Amino acid sequence: MGHWTNGIKRVRLRTVTISVIVTSLVLLVYQIMISYKITSVEMEEMRSAKVEVLDVKIAKFSSTSPKSEIDIMPKIPTFKGTLLKDKNYIPNVNGKIFCAMDSIEIDMSRINDDYCDCPTDGMDEPGTNACVNGRFFCNYQADLRNRPKSIPSSRVNDGVCDCCDGSDEWNGFQLPNRLADDIQKSLGRFQSPCSYHC
Repeated sequence: MGHWTNGIKRVRLRTVTISVIVTSLVLLVYQIMISYKITSVEMEEMRSAKVEVLDVKIAKFSSTSPKSEIDIMPKIPTFKGTLLKDKNYIPNVNGKIFCAMDSIEIDMSRINDDYCDCPTDGMDEPGTNACVNGRFFCNYQADLRNRPKSIPSSRVNDGVCDCCDGSDEWNGFQLPNRLADDIQKSLGRFQSPCSYHC
């Protein structure tokens, strides 16, 4: 009798183990598919917009209305290739910004227009490769306390994924001779279209 019960226990254990492994594999494949879909949606959103506008509301506390909101600065523009809170891109009262090193006043519409208006620092073209001295800040910033992750803006849209999130290759440019994915992975360098490697 003991021999039969040991055999049944082994069969049950094997069945449970196989069930757990199969379920784990199904869930793993599901997670990979979902993350790929999310990544491709994010990449499409990055390619689609040159400028985003954020609405900022600041709470005003008073004795009459303790939780009313007032718009102090209704719209703060953010540009592709800049850090979210970069004060250099907040327009003055005339709706213009100054090149940081050239003291040239330029209109907001000239940011990321693919023409270098600020030749010394290239700050008017963070999201394009028009200026050789500009900086492009990757969308994914792991640790903002340290130096933010950036690349020379001359490397934007060159077909090589310099940012781990692929945000520097937002126009989808592809090199004519693309390496196989396994070769790219072994080299640790990736070509456009970029996948998420953060």
